[in-house]
Amino acid sequence: MGALSEVSKFFEYGKRQDKLSEAIDNMRTEFKRKRLKSLCRTRWVERHTALETFAELFPVIVKSLRDIALKEDTVQWKCKTIADANGLLSGIEKGSFLVALVIGYNILNYIKGLTVMLQQSPIDITRAMGLVEDTRKSLQDVRHRVKGFHGEWMKQAREMAEEAGTNIPTVPRMCGIQMHGENITAATPDEYYGQTITIPLLDHLLMELTSRFDQHAKKATMGLCLVPSVMRKTHDWRHHVDSLVELVKEDLPSLLSVPSELHMWSIKFTNWDQSTVPSSPLQALIQRDEEVFPSIFALLKIVATLPVTCEAERSSSALRRLKTFLRTTTRENRLNGLALLHIHRNVNIDLDFAVDEFARRHNRRLILQ
Repeated sequence: MGALSEVSKFFEYGKRQDKLSEAIDNMRTEFKRKRLKSLCRTRWVERHTALETFAELFPVIVKSLRDIALKEDTVQWKCKTIADANGLLSGIEKGSFLVALVIGYNILNYIKGLTVMLQQSPIDITRAMGLVEDTRKSLQDVRHRVKGFHGEWMKQAREMAEEAGTNIPTVPRMCGIQMHGENITAATPDEYYGQTITIPLLDHLLMELTSRFDQHAKKATMGLCLVPSVMRKTHDWRHHVDSLVELVKEDLPSLLSVPSELHMWSIKFTNWDQSTVPSSPLQALIQRDEEVFPSIFALLKIVATLPVTCEAERSSSALRRLKTFLRTTTRENRLNGLALLHIHRNVNIDLDFAVDEFARRHNRRLILQ
């Protein structure tokens, strides 16, 4: 991931991007993408897209870096650019890098659909939970038959290495006595990279899926059946809501009124048109019937805070509204101050005290009044 990120930054702007676009036109005329994608820290679907783009453009990337590093280009490159190209080229030409790229891309293919669904705004939660279970079973099947899947991925890595002219994956040199790590014994590259990359990555994903979507998380997430649009599509919505009520009963204002509130809540949206029925917990909270449905609104507030029900961070990020437009003139200290003021705008500030404190810390000839 680190090497991929550095290569993406290298070809991000200027003559370097022009060089990459030219190489793409000469070698891969049928490929529409002409830019590498940078790795996003928060959105896994963006990471999958970055891996996909890098894998498809791998031969083009290698050729472009070689032209720059070996000065086989008519363009005059700076010494730092040539040195950076040499360093990046030596990193991605290794067989271990290509194996990690291919295995990571193929395994992330299994969770791409689930990631996209969980980041959608109008989400069908019952379908999402079913997809979680299907994804977990698919990864478990890959883990049980890992030898066959890993063999296909290694074959793909060798074909990419031959096409790009890079090093074929081999078993790295191992010392006789390993003091600070596991001394993995493997006779073939397939066996070595299976034990060091494929199996650990599969086990990690399975463990994270199990811990993230455990029984308590499932009960809480199925509380989305309270959303009227989901309620209409789910036959056993009452059963799922009862599970959530049992889980958070101590946080409800009146446990005895829950059955009657649920009945009234289901009747309320019976004659509503499908286009006007609330399709998210936030839209349901806007109905402003908290006095009539106090327990329902308490449940909706709990459901609305779950990660699976939150809107995408790009649409509601305070940092995006500040830094994207002011980053050219905003230093770190000023940016932090603006972010705090914007995020905690409900906090009352004594302006006279703020001016006096500023004047005390910064001695100026201009008198602040």
